Amino acid sequence: MSRDWRFPSARILIFAKAPVLGQVKTRLAEEMGAEEATSLYRQLLETMVAKACNSALAPVELWCFPDVHHEFFRYLQGRYAVSLHVQAGVDLGERMSWALQSTLLSAELAILIGSDCPGIDAPYLERALHALHKGDEVVVGPALDGGYVLIGWRGKIRPRIFSGIPWSTPDVLSRSLERLEEEGVAFSLLTPLQDIDRVEDLSALVHQEA
Repeated sequence: MSRDWRFPSARILIFAKAPVLGQVKTRLAEEMGAEEATSLYRQLLETMVAKACNSALAPVELWCFPDVHHEFFRYLQGRYAVSLHVQAGVDLGERMSWALQSTLLSAELAILIGSDCPGIDAPYLERALHALHKGDEVVVGPALDGGYVLIGWRGKIRPRIFSGIPWSTPDVLSRSLERLEEEGVAFSLLTPLQDIDRVEDLSALVHQEA
């Protein structure tokens, strides 16, 4: 079904892992238990899919790992206007690079997000797309823990930006920005947001919303 998208030449990519017990939100699971952590992950993922689809900004793609066959992915596809795609690559950097590169073969702009940042909403996504539409090659949404919650791209992907990054460490953002500068890529930064990796992140989020 066609829609009147604000940015019809863009795509919103959501990266997701199959919500298998013990394989998602492992740091949270150490503190709250695997079942509760997996349930929270499912809630976060569905909320993000709903926000992206309801924003009417651009078509939404759910990029799944390790494949698209988990029943929860099928549930999301049936309930929301989202297409399913398989992540490919040996690490997160390769999977992100490949997804963006594949998408930009047919789209002009692409923004990639995860599922664990409740602060990402329609206005935040719109600011990212607007920055790219106005000419920035890359836009980054920093995370308060030193990573990032969003990366958007226009034009040709430069795989080196995603290579050799120490994923899941506090150095992700700084190393990634260094790579962008080394490659001479014009980028802009959005407001930093809190993602949910630990129990204290949940407490911090409640404080912010209070």
